[in-house]
Amino acid sequence: MNKTFTLTLLFLFGVLAAFTQNNFFVAVSGHVYQDSSMIAVPQHLVNATITGSGMVQTATFITDDDGFYSGTFTGISSGTLDVSTISCNGQEISYSVTFSPGNNVFEFDFW
Repeated sequence: MNKTFTLTLLFLFGVLAAFTQNNFFVAVSGHVYQDSSMIAVPQHLVNATITGSGMVQTATFITDDDGFYSGTFTGISSGTLDVSTISCNGQEISYSVTFSPGNNVFEFDFW
């Protein structure tokens, strides 16, 4: 009985170690400006979606007083990142990129 418990415990630690090694992430940040004058737009919504490995994650970020937004997604190693917002004149502006473990930090400015 004790041997079975020890083997089970070792197996569980092995599985846990395998999952903790899966530290994939995608980071996105940037600024939202009124136009090319670079006047920051505070409290503005920016939407982001990552798709990969049969999974989809979405998030909505709100810019701070300097028009800055940022966020991180975890758990998907490669796929597509789509980031969008609505401009001050009501038109959607968007970016789309592919990401992978070596290409996973992005900055998108909107104006």
